[in-house]
Formats: sequence, structure tokens, C-alpha cells
Amino acid sequence: MNDKAKKTLKHSVHLRSDPAATASRWRTTIAFSDVRALQRHCQKAIQTLGYPDYQSLQELRGMAAAAPTAEKNQAEKNDTNKKKKR
Repeated sequence: MNDKAKKTLKHSVHLRSDPAATASRWRTTIAFSDVRALQRHCQKAIQTLGYPDYQSLQELRGMAAAAPTAEKNQAEKNDTNKKKKR
């Protein structure tokens, strides 16, 4: 298996092991101009479904309404593992 294939496999395994981080990843990669365009185009559906209307890039990246981050999940796993070892 070449290096690219190994890297792709490792990445896909990570995505399956942390679905919350995968679901939230778009908030850190999408351009804010795209978010604004989507919000304008889908305004009625967004309001009906109760999704937040992001007013700034900082608000979007703040992840206050998002699922737990990968870092938080990993920290919780580490704490659980430490307790099991005791």
C-alpha cells in the first residue's frame, strides 16, 4: 500500500471513530460568504427547523451550537482510560 492510500485509510478510520467531529467539520472549512449565501437562499427552512442564523465568522467558528469537538471527545476518552487503569 502506498503512502497516499495509507493516509486516506487512516483519515477514513478517524472519521468513523468520531462522528461528532465529522458532522461539525464544515463549520471550520466553509467560507463565510458561502454560509451567508446559503442562509439567504434557505432562510425559511433554516428558521422553520430552528437552525442558528450566523452573523459573523467568529460566531460560526465559535461552535457554541455544534456537537462536541474532536479534542473534547479525545480528552474524555483519555480521562476514561486513566480511570480504568487505576
